[in-house]
Amino acid sequence: MKRSDVNVNDLSPMMAQYMEIKDQYPNELLFYRLGDFYELFFEDALIASKELELTLTGRAAGIKECVPMCGVPYHSVSSYIEKIVNKGYKVAMCEQLEDPRHTKGMVKRGVVNVISKGTIADLEMLDKFSESYIASLLIYKDVYILTLLDISTGRLISSSIPKDEEKLISQILHYGIKEIILKDNEEIALIDKIKNTYEIDVSFENQILEKVDESLFVNIIDARGKIGIAHLFYYLNKRELKSLEGIKPAKVININDYLEMDIHTIRNLELVETIRNKERVYSLIWLLDKCKTSMGSRKLKSWLLKPTRNIEILNQRYDMIEKLNEEFILKDQLRGFLNEIYDIERLTGKIING
Repeated sequence: MKRSDVNVNDLSPMMAQYMEIKDQYPNELLFYRLGDFYELFFEDALIASKELELTLTGRAAGIKECVPMCGVPYHSVSSYIEKIVNKGYKVAMCEQLEDPRHTKGMVKRGVVNVISKGTIADLEMLDKFSESYIASLLIYKDVYILTLLDISTGRLISSSIPKDEEKLISQILHYGIKEIILKDNEEIALIDKIKNTYEIDVSFENQILEKVDESLFVNIIDARGKIGIAHLFYYLNKRELKSLEGIKPAKVININDYLEMDIHTIRNLELVETIRNKERVYSLIWLLDKCKTSMGSRKLKSWLLKPTRNIEILNQRYDMIEKLNEEFILKDQLRGFLNEIYDIERLTGKIING
């Protein structure tokens, strides 16, 4: 049975409420809170039962036939969301907005969060060694404007890339971008390569957010970079209901400031994963990474994938290394302090995202 086969006027009040909310999120799997469970109905239930290996049942809905239904307990929903999102689906979380104990009649419900590959903020679902970026890609005649945000840390990056498809793909893969937002689907071949060859989720959004905190633009010179940020923020704020608090001012990346390595070089050198098993273990980063915090591991990975060509920055790093090697007691104390620090970046991101 499909949703389209049902007359809403014949449904029970609860199912009529479900249909009204689901109509607003037709492309997402709606996890609909009922007591201690999140339930899915109709086509969503068929998809979830197959992908998550759940028992498909039926629910009385005021009509002759029971509608397809499956569900998961609220206390273990995170693992199910992680699994279904990593399979390329988006999830809309519909919560009870009132306490059922103090409400007469139907409990008010509404979607409070939309989760996709690029907008996961839960620590349990994230790789602690890697950033988790969602990106806006704006295509101009002479340049690609790539805007990235790791919503779990608030790190915002703006980059302009010469109109070279290979360079663009390399940058996308360097950052490990999970999801890309485009304005339209004009460059079909490029979109097809991003989506099907590299298995990156692609969405479309034509709007931009009118009011953006000006402090985020402090490093932006090219006006197109500001448009990229406003484009990404609209999708996050209006479509996925994400808070834009706690985001750091955009860091502008000029690809000419870094040693250029294409994705084949990175793979063949096994910088972050092995060729055979596609795993971190036995890669170069695995060998080098003695960091005491997840934040340090992510920073080290970013340096390894984008080696700077700035001699001043390099000399500063060498000076710090020399200092720590000379002051070995200080180094041991520092290592001990760092060992007690949690992943502050992502903990604060988790709080901000509710």
